[in-house]
Amino acid sequence: MPPISQPEPAAGLDGQPREINCEQALKAIDYDLVPDAPITPRLDASDGVNGRVPLVTRPGFEVDLLGINQPESLDADGRPWVYVVLNGRGTLVLENGDGSWKLRRGETWLLPADLGRHQFTSVDGDLELLRVSLSGEGT
Repeated sequence: MPPISQPEPAAGLDGQPREINCEQALKAIDYDLVPDAPITPRLDASDGVNGRVPLVTRPGFEVDLLGINQPESLDADGRPWVYVVLNGRGTLVLENGDGSWKLRRGETWLLPADLGRHQFTSVDGDLELLRVSLSGEGT
C-alpha cells in the first residue's frame, strides 16, 4: 500500500489543531466484508406516521432512510450527522430557536455533534432523507 500523506490538521472548536487518525480510519475498513444483496427500501406512510428503514448497520457506521410526514424531533446525541434530501421539501428547525432552514431535494446537510435537539418538518408530506452517522459502536 502506498504511504499516506498527512494533511495539515484542521482547527477544533478551541482553535487548536485536531488530531488526524489516518491509521484508525484504515483499520475501520473491513476489506473482507461481502456486500449485502441490493434491497429496495419501502417506507410505509399509509397511516401518516413517519418511517425509518435501516439500510446499513455496521460497527462504527449507520445509514437510515427517513420518511417525514409530520414533524419529527431528533437529537444529535453528541455525534455528527449527514442528511441528504432525497425527495420533497421541508424545514430543519433548531429546537433552541437559534435557526431554521428550508430543505430541498438534492441538498446535503452536515449537522455538528453539539447541535442538540432539532426538528424536521415536511412541506408537502413526502420528505425523504438519507441519514448517515457514526454509530458509537467501534468508534
